[in-house]
Amino acid sequence: MTATTSTTITENGAAAANHQNDTLPVPNPTLSYWREKPHRLDTHRSTPDLPASCDVVIIGAGLAGVSVAYHLATSPSPPSSTLLLDARQLCSGATGRNGGHVKTKTATLLSLPDPRAASALDAFVRAQIAALAAVVTNTNTEPPGLAAECEFQLRRSWDVWVRVADAAAVESEWKSGSEVERVWTGIMGSTPDGFPHVGKVPGEQNQWILAGFNGGGNALVFLCAKAIAKMVLEGVPFEETGVDIPAMFKTTEERLAKHS
Repeated sequence: MTATTSTTITENGAAAANHQNDTLPVPNPTLSYWREKPHRLDTHRSTPDLPASCDVVIIGAGLAGVSVAYHLATSPSPPSSTLLLDARQLCSGATGRNGGHVKTKTATLLSLPDPRAASALDAFVRAQIAALAAVVTNTNTEPPGLAAECEFQLRRSWDVWVRVADAAAVESEWKSGSEVERVWTGIMGSTPDGFPHVGKVPGEQNQWILAGFNGGGNALVFLCAKAIAKMVLEGVPFEETGVDIPAMFKTTEERLAKHS
C-alpha cells in the first residue's frame, strides 16, 4: 500500500497504458480459495469516473490499504476525501491468498541480534490481536456466515483430544474421492532484511509506504496502518505516532539502497 496526499489524478493515454503493461498484475490470475464466491464489494466503485483530485489516495486495497482507510475515516479529523484504488478487486492480492497466520515465527525472533528488538516485535504482534478484536467488537461487523460457525475467542494456547471414534470418522472424508481442483504455491516476495517498510518515502513529498511484509502481514498490518494514518493526517514522524512499531520497520534510504 502507498498513500499520497493532495494529489491530482491524471491519465496519460498511451504512456500510461505502456506503463500499466509493465506493472499491473496479469489479467488471469489463479483463483484463491477464499475468493471463490466474489463479495458484493469486490468491484465496487463509488464514482463512475476517477475524481480529478483527492486529499488522500491509497494505492492497494488489501489489508494494508483498507486498514489505513479505516484509521483515516475513524480519526477525530478525517480527510474530506479519500480514494482507495486497486489494480484488480478488493483484497485480491496477498490478502486474499493467505493462510491466516497471526504470529511471528520463532526463528525470526531468535535471528534478531538485539534481544530488545525481539521483545519489541513480539509485543507488537500481541498488540495486533487486541486491536483487531476491538474493531470487531466495536463495529459489530462479524459476517453472519462466519458468526454461525465460529466466534472470536482469545486463547493463549490449547490442546485438542479426540476419541478413537471421532478420529475414525475422519477416514470417510479421506476416502470420499474428492479431488484437488486447483493449487496455488504463490510467489513469495521478500525484502532483503526480512522486515516490512513503514513510513514516509525518503526523498518524496507527501508519500508514505506500508508494504513488504514477506508473507506475514496479518500479524503486523493493522497497527502499522494506524501509524501511517497518523503520519498522513498530522505530519508526525515515524517515532511520534503513538504506536510502538519496531524500529527496524522504518523505511530509510539505507534500507532502500539494499533493494537496488
